[in-house]
Amino acid sequence: MSLLLPDEFHIVLYPERFVLSHIRRDFTYRGVVRRELTNQIIPAPRGAEAPWEGALEMLETALADAARSRSRATLILSNQLVRYALVPWSGALSDEEEEIAVARHCFRNLYGEVADTWELRLSPGKAGTTQLASAVDGHLPDALRELFGRLGMRIASIQPQLMAAYNANRSRLRGRNAWFVLQEPGNLCVARLHKGCWVSLRTLRVGSAWREELPVILEREAYLADSAALPEEVWLCATESPDGAQPLRERWKLERLQWSLPAELAPRAGESLALAMN
Repeated sequence: MSLLLPDEFHIVLYPERFVLSHIRRDFTYRGVVRRELTNQIIPAPRGAEAPWEGALEMLETALADAARSRSRATLILSNQLVRYALVPWSGALSDEEEEIAVARHCFRNLYGEVADTWELRLSPGKAGTTQLASAVDGHLPDALRELFGRLGMRIASIQPQLMAAYNANRSRLRGRNAWFVLQEPGNLCVARLHKGCWVSLRTLRVGSAWREELPVILEREAYLADSAALPEEVWLCATESPDGAQPLRERWKLERLQWSLPAELAPRAGESLALAMN
């Protein structure tokens, strides 16, 4: 005997493709059993108005036949669809509205007036530490909610890829002085952590030779940091297989992290990165 539970869909959304994982959960006498029914990469045309429009059209088609009643989806947004900013801590801010206003000011300084149209989320972080903020095209969350509403599916969470990767590996990164590097096709996110807190963050466009370029990128980031005490540990989380990767130069101590989506992707209370969009 088994009782059917809501299906889960894990979706990683890129500008010109998406990764779709369909997971079925059954409640049996042995407990909840999870079975991955499909895991596929589906290409999509780049949208005319926004880069994600074509992917959303293809996603709706792919989900139309697979979705069951009460299904739920967790959406991971590629770093190519997200912008990040580090927001200085201020104990003078009294509420969330003031914090968002400061974060928007930071984005405006980095990206110009276009940032005024973006939807922002700010990580709570620890008192006295720099906070990490994320921003997406203001139309994207609404488009996702409308799409899944038409399908009769519930959105469990909309998350930046940086958040998902960090939370998947948080037990290994907590409290470290290290470089955290997240790679996806065409994009590299390089962050510096000090005692587990965010000190610097940069996203870069890269090509297929990113492995060979990584030591030079790290040297440049270290130079720009202008600090005498910089970490030598590099924690690499790559969506592409690291097989055949060139070892880093002697200065850097490379550790590889797994890029895999855990069963539950929601951040835990008190974690230093909590940027869900819904």
